[in-house]
Amino acid sequence: MATEDGGRTRAPIIRVGAVRAGHWTVNIDDDPTPISEHATRAEAELAARTHAEAFGYPEIIVYGLDDDQETIIVDDPAPQPGYPGAASGESSA
Repeated sequence: MATEDGGRTRAPIIRVGAVRAGHWTVNIDDDPTPISEHATRAEAELAARTHAEAFGYPEIIVYGLDDDQETIIVDDPAPQPGYPGAASGESSA
C-alpha cells in the first residue's frame, strides 16, 4: 500500500481512466491490470462506485480524455447493517 508524507498509510483508491475514446478502465491504485473495462465513462464510473461500495473504498478518481480529473468521495463505503438480535431491556446482573 502506498504511503503519504509522514509514513502514514492511506486507503487504496479506485481509478477510472480513458485509454482512448470508447475504452475506459477501472483500476485499483496503480495496479496496471484493470478490474473492468467499459465502452463509456458512465459505465466505468458506475462499475467503480459499485466496487467501492462493496469493498469499502472511500475514493474514486476519474481521469478524462481532456486531462481533466474528478474526485468522487464514496459517502459510506461498506456500510454495516444493524444487528437484528441486539439485546434490549435491563441487564440481569
